[in-house]
Amino acid sequence: MNSKNNFTNSVSRDVIIHVLYRFYLLNVSVEETLQYVSDTYPNLEDDWFFKLKQALYSKLMLESIIDKYLNNWTFARLASMEQAIMLFGAYELSFTNTDPKIVINEAINLSKVYGHDTAYRMVNAVLDKINKDKIDHLKKEV
Repeated sequence: MNSKNNFTNSVSRDVIIHVLYRFYLLNVSVEETLQYVSDTYPNLEDDWFFKLKQALYSKLMLESIIDKYLNNWTFARLASMEQAIMLFGAYELSFTNTDPKIVINEAINLSKVYGHDTAYRMVNAVLDKINKDKIDHLKKEV
């Protein structure tokens, strides 16, 4: 890991989605996943590595948040790619200052490329609801 800008944000996000996909598909540990990233993607910027690490350590909470917005589904029933995309999208919406429009748009694009035919619709709906609830919660605090 380093702080040199070797990947664009979109490419870094794509790498993280693939790492999370591998995590869910192979059912490997967080530690093994982080070591895999260090070995396989040495040019991934430190801040993106940190985001991945935080998403993995917040996995149970993020999955619970996502479950709340899935209609007639559970997170566990989703395909590994949809799990990866939604988990990282939920993480970015909940814990970063990245513009929600960018987060949701990137997640939709990744779903269209890597997910099942209409998965992008579910990803859009769930992440939009997570973002809306975050905004509503912030308004109540003011």
